[in-house]
Amino acid sequence: MKLQPRILLAVIVSIVTGIILGVSLDLKMHSSRFSENPDEFHMDMDAFESIVKRIRESYVTPLDEEKMLRDAVKGVMRGLDKHSIYLGEKAWSELKNQSTGQFGGVGIKLAIDSDAGNLKVVNPIDNTPAERAGILAGDILVHIDHKPIEKNALGFALAKLRGKPGTPVSLGIERADQDQALEFELIRAAIDVSSVQSRWLGDFAYIDVSQFQIDTGAEVIREIEALLADPSHQMSGLILDLRGNSGGVLQASVEMADAFLTEGKIVYTEGRRASSDVKYNASASDILDGLPLAVLIDEGSASASEIVAGALQDHKRAVLMGSRSFGKGSVQTVMPLRNKHAIKLTTALYYTPNGRVINEVGLEPDIVIEAGKHQDYLDRVVEEFAKNIAAEG
Repeated sequence: MKLQPRILLAVIVSIVTGIILGVSLDLKMHSSRFSENPDEFHMDMDAFESIVKRIRESYVTPLDEEKMLRDAVKGVMRGLDKHSIYLGEKAWSELKNQSTGQFGGVGIKLAIDSDAGNLKVVNPIDNTPAERAGILAGDILVHIDHKPIEKNALGFALAKLRGKPGTPVSLGIERADQDQALEFELIRAAIDVSSVQSRWLGDFAYIDVSQFQIDTGAEVIREIEALLADPSHQMSGLILDLRGNSGGVLQASVEMADAFLTEGKIVYTEGRRASSDVKYNASASDILDGLPLAVLIDEGSASASEIVAGALQDHKRAVLMGSRSFGKGSVQTVMPLRNKHAIKLTTALYYTPNGRVINEVGLEPDIVIEAGKHQDYLDRVVEEFAKNIAAEG
């Protein structure tokens, strides 16, 4: 039966009116949840429980209540700051692996290109799938498993590269001398990373620190002792490379800075809880006995790297070279929960010995050196370091 236009219009009006009245009644029932400003919703635990109840009862498909509450916690953490996060069982396990240096992956060290925001390969780790496949320093990572990499998405890329040893992963690489992107099919392997690698650049000792693991401070000291004892070289100075080092264990950074300082503060932290207010001071020993020191930083140098660089710069113990650092001057405390879950919560800010705030600001180098191919960059560092030593006389 076909409805007449007037009857059809009346039906539509009735339906719309019913919807409006239903919404109005619903809002009236919960008007106590609103502040005087109708655009602001007063949230308390009763209101939260009411929302959860309505979602549970009325959402179009049944929900896993545990997942729903877990997502709510993730939302709370996201609203705090970008470093406070909820860690599920897998993420918690990966974080513990990062601090000990063992994980499944392909073995490349990445940094963000400051101009374009691309992810650049700093260097492939020796004897890893990436190194054996021919991935080179300076390569640009453009996709993982055919999913494009967005600008500055370093965390996303690292998470996608890691995985169970023996599983495949596809990488798209752009190389300066190639017209088209290169495709690499790799098999993840167990990567047992030494966070510290050293070699000679002429008579300058060079130490690359990729991350701050539990034993990194002690590793750096052992490497320096071995370099000082090398009969084939007379050390003229040390170059400490913290480029692309996003941080790690706070205590390791304190130990490293302490190795070069004889007095004064290294770093101090301040937070809301008394336990967050901590001061770290130098001991009375410089492992280099005053030999010149250069520290390399870039936009990938963050957190623990900035603690080392900031302390040595404030004490005028080292010359900083490179580009402005990332600017992560906050301390995260990992708080384990039940069932192998945890939260990583920002609990303090740290300050350099002179009271400088690093968070969201970063460190400016004393000598700016533009990014380039790895060896070309180091050649420029050696040149500028030698000039600086001569100028200091």
